[in-house]
Amino acid sequence: MKAFLLLVSIISSMNSAVCDFVEKSKLGGEVYTEKGIFYFEKGKGLRWDYHSPERKTFWLLGEKIIEIYPEENLIREYKSPRSFWKIIEDPSELYQIAEKIVEKKGEIFVKIKGGEEVVIHIREHRIQRVDFEDTSFEFQKCRYNIKLPSSLWKVPATFVYGSRKK
Repeated sequence: MKAFLLLVSIISSMNSAVCDFVEKSKLGGEVYTEKGIFYFEKGKGLRWDYHSPERKTFWLLGEKIIEIYPEENLIREYKSPRSFWKIIEDPSELYQIAEKIVEKKGEIFVKIKGGEEVVIHIREHRIQRVDFEDTSFEFQKCRYNIKLPSSLWKVPATFVYGSRKK
């Protein structure tokens, strides 16, 4: 219960955040590293602007995920597989989807019901890194509870909807 309350406290204390991030993903035995800027605003959404090695943007807006690939003038939209948004809006929702929540030396282990285990690394009451089964996000140079421009949450209308070229 202590770990759950700590996580709820951290999420509840944030109204907005802007962080540099490094994402590491394991695919086919190789590790791929991507970098960019992460934005969060309570009531608006989550946004990842990737700058390297490829420019792209991901939004989590309510129950949908939007991907934009500017070099291809392409946008994709689909339903979020899990309701992350509910957890951000009401952190107590985590209790509904978690099978187990355990804190150990600055890490919170969350086992999602019917899903993967997530490890959340915390330092000084802030989330520093989140590890999923094959992907991790490390957050750096974060600024919290600042005013973000409303334009961050507007999806450009100039992109073509469709499938990404392989």
